[in-house]
Amino acid sequence: EQVSPEELSRRAAHVTRETDELLHESRKVLRDVYIEQQDAERHLRYFPKTAFPLALVVAQAGAGKTNLARHLAMEWGKGGASVVLLRALAIPDSELMAHLRRELRLAVEVDSTDLAERGASAQHPLIIVLDGLNEHGQREEFLTSVLAFAAQVRSSRHVKVLLTWRREYATW
Repeated sequence: EQVSPEELSRRAAHVTRETDELLHESRKVLRDVYIEQQDAERHLRYFPKTAFPLALVVAQAGAGKTNLARHLAMEWGKGGASVVLLRALAIPDSELMAHLRRELRLAVEVDSTDLAERGASAQHPLIIVLDGLNEHGQREEFLTSVLAFAAQVRSSRHVKVLLTWRREYATW
């Protein structure tokens, strides 16, 4: 089954709403509370329009990485992007594409190249926001799959990945 950019956008919005609800329920973020982070926002706001497939936010615990990632995800979604907001802690897989297939209800044969070529477009870029990579149970394997995913979609300007992780884990 081919998924159009519009259908992928609808499915991505559903996943993002679920993650957003979990962030609020866990009190990781507070409803209607956002403390602006002008420097970080200035650098990341236009990330979807860059040639880079991957961006990284590294800061100490409590610095607002999750709030920033959530805020940008919502802004990009309002601007027409297909945004998949995910908490790494809640991802059981060590392989990003396997998790995206399950969450977005994609056929098993869909791979990152398919997403880049058929599931995303200039009007509906696909942006995957992975919050708290350091919290993933198999973080090294998961990071390896994220980097492989980014390498596979790098020729497309329509698929992006934003990662956050704590500075305390920068040495692993």
